[in-house]
Amino acid sequence: MSEQSTDQLLRVGCVCDWEVVGTEEIVVPAVIDHGQRVHNMPGTREQVLASAERVVQSPDAGIARASERE
Repeated sequence: MSEQSTDQLLRVGCVCDWEVVGTEEIVVPAVIDHGQRVHNMPGTREQVLASAERVVQSPDAGIARASERE
């Protein structure tokens, strides 16, 4: 895993209005835990990364959504 991928901010939102934004190391376990605890739905790292949206940090506006999911 490259240093760039660990510093990249990701965002995952749930239909229940729960949301997490952070690095891959923060987002993946948070999403898996949320799915299991709140919705009784198991998940994998690959599923989380497939549904994650990359975000960019704007110096004057905080965090802004990326234009497309990857």
